[in-house]
Amino acid sequence: MTPIDTARFWLSQGVASVPLHFMSKVPAVKWTEFKSRLPNENLINLWYQEPRNIALVTGWQRLLALEFDVPEKFSAWYVWHLIHNPAILNTYRVLSNRGIHYYFYLKEDVKLVSIQHSLFEIKSGGKLITIPPSVHSSGKLYHSLDDPSNIRVVSIEEILNYSSITLTPRPFLPTRSKYAPANIPTNNPIEAIKAGVSILSFFPVAQKIDDRFYRCDCPFHGHKNNFWIDTQLNICGCFAGCIGWPSLDVIDFYARLNEFDIKQAVKELLTFT
Repeated sequence: MTPIDTARFWLSQGVASVPLHFMSKVPAVKWTEFKSRLPNENLINLWYQEPRNIALVTGWQRLLALEFDVPEKFSAWYVWHLIHNPAILNTYRVLSNRGIHYYFYLKEDVKLVSIQHSLFEIKSGGKLITIPPSVHSSGKLYHSLDDPSNIRVVSIEEILNYSSITLTPRPFLPTRSKYAPANIPTNNPIEAIKAGVSILSFFPVAQKIDDRFYRCDCPFHGHKNNFWIDTQLNICGCFAGCIGWPSLDVIDFYARLNEFDIKQAVKELLTFT
């Protein structure tokens, strides 16, 4: 849809939108009044007489969006729901310049504040979020992955409860990653390891979730099926947060598994590339 068609669509859904300057996130009009009132057709026709980007005003119909700009953080959130609540993943999604946005309607009014160390940024309560068919300043188009009329209604707990579930370290012989390029660069040992050594090979009994994700027992704890592996990004993480950061790459993982420093881990892993 064009920006003007998009604005009309969201108006039909009871959600306010506002124009942005083309290839920008800067509003092209004074927009705060549209936190409490919808634009009419005349305004929409006036706004889009020249090229514009477009943003939604969150909060209408209890609409919110989760912004994931770090692939490792998205993997941690996604695989949790893939295991525990896959239905929540069936909602409107948008590819942005750096990541992906998930859209939801809340079942009830909830005042949300910033959540420290969250895996995502929450856009709600009147914040703007840029939507398709806007064009990022880089020239990349915001792209819808689903029908925008298909937005799941959820409780806030379903979104936020992606955390705690969680052996003595058991090193296994690493193998070459199936995602490794045909020619591994020999002049960059760090990239050679990340491309050529598969984290999955440390977990020979890992359970396959789909073509990309696996789960298994955490090697740093003792509970069952609390560790996830993303074979596409060649990273892993623990739902219990035992590793601190949402994920580890193969070098960080091998170092922590064997209580090595990074230098020693790199030295040993290079023997497997």
